[in-house]
Amino acid sequence: MTGVFREIGKVFGFGSPKVNEGLMAAERRAKINEQGKQTELEGEADAQRIRASSSGRRAALASQIRDTLG
Repeated sequence: MTGVFREIGKVFGFGSPKVNEGLMAAERRAKINEQGKQTELEGEADAQRIRASSSGRRAALASQIRDTLG
């Protein structure tokens, strides 16, 4: 019966609609998951940059050794 009164109130603009807690929680979880994925992607990009810079240093050192030895 309360649902009927709530729907009538919505039609005439009375009262405030009931908040769907389950939907709100699902939206919060989705937002947190998206933030986690974004953080993971940023971490992978940082790791790739570190690996690339390490490889560059190794190549430069190897080149320097080759130039020095002959």
